[in-house]
Amino acid sequence: MNDLLPLLNVCLQTGNSGADATDHFFDPEILGRVYVAPYLEFSPEFSFAITAPEPCGYILAALDTKIFEAKLAEDYWPALQARYQFAHPNFKPSDLEIFFMVHSPEIAPDAVSNEFPSHMHIDLLPKIQGKGVGGTATQMLFEKLIAAGSSGVHLSVGISNLRAQSFYRKLGFKDLQIKGDALLMGRAFN
Repeated sequence: MNDLLPLLNVCLQTGNSGADATDHFFDPEILGRVYVAPYLEFSPEFSFAITAPEPCGYILAALDTKIFEAKLAEDYWPALQARYQFAHPNFKPSDLEIFFMVHSPEIAPDAVSNEFPSHMHIDLLPKIQGKGVGGTATQMLFEKLIAAGSSGVHLSVGISNLRAQSFYRKLGFKDLQIKGDALLMGRAFN
């Protein structure tokens, strides 16, 4: 997808609980290489750039979290681990946090992925926030997941990102569990 670099940039510009994280990272791509690139490569049918007219957001999902995680373990993480074999001496704490995630990828808890087998991410730059774009994109994604046979979707949101949590609750998500500094939320489709 030719939108990869602009979408990695969107990830960086929203990577601080919805705020710009550019100053938090030495490597401007490392965050997006974890949270965006794998979806574009391994779940393109559920990956959408949001443009106005340039990429200024995305909505990404995997139909089956367990299958997606297994595919990444086999075909994505090893190459990224080789790319980030060593931490750069100029890495900031945020780079190091993601560096360690590259080498020890997060796995959704079985209790969550069994009930809500799909998972999603959405990030929008401030210029398109609050205009209904996120709700419209999420409803479109829900329709695609349901048509593909999903019974529910989950996501992870920062505990401090109260605005995003409110947005997800309005879309029918419920709180599931806290995992580290994130709140897992889920929405059933039946």
